[in-house]
Amino acid sequence: MQEPVANAHEELICTPHLARKVGGAIDEMEKHIFRHFAVFGDEGSGKMSFVRLMKGVSQQQLIVVTLEESFDSKNLVGTYICNETGEFIFKKGPLTVAAEEGMWLILRNIDQSPPDLLSFLLPLVQENKLQVTSTFSITPKLGFRIIVLSNRNMSESSISPFLSLLYTIRLEALQSREDFNQILSSKYRYVESIPWMPQFLAKCVAHLEEKLNKFKG
Repeated sequence: MQEPVANAHEELICTPHLARKVGGAIDEMEKHIFRHFAVFGDEGSGKMSFVRLMKGVSQQQLIVVTLEESFDSKNLVGTYICNETGEFIFKKGPLTVAAEEGMWLILRNIDQSPPDLLSFLLPLVQENKLQVTSTFSITPKLGFRIIVLSNRNMSESSISPFLSLLYTIRLEALQSREDFNQILSSKYRYVESIPWMPQFLAKCVAHLEEKLNKFKG
């Protein structure tokens, strides 16, 4: 399912953790023109915020698609449809549009996509060629990039050949007290008017995280 990019009016908070990750990704893009990315992190870790920050730095246009288990290559590349005059025409999918226009294609929930779809994307990353139809292929325009997002960190043993070729970025929801204070000062400015409140909330979060980690481990 293709979706619009995140609400432009939504406030974007660039925590120090996100800023470091974006800086590393920008450096990687400058070294490798056709580098594609895989962004892993729990829900709420800021994957779309990361993408939006990258978009702001690079001034790139995005197409965002949420993958489902029923997806196949035609959902991304496109397929022939019958128009009003009875003629069969090729309707381009989001992958073909992004490749032709030099845009970024954001694929959410990559862990839910079928193996056949990942296998189809593999030659695109390896050879920089998109097989649109059985007889027609294109070379993506400069600027084209795939960024896949997942709420689940995949183990090395289960990762697909396609994902193994992507530059991996792992995000954490709150990496430090510095990140927490940045969110408070940006989103809940009234809290700072109470001198003891920011430190108290930070300690509460740290205590809850410690208890949760003990419960998990």
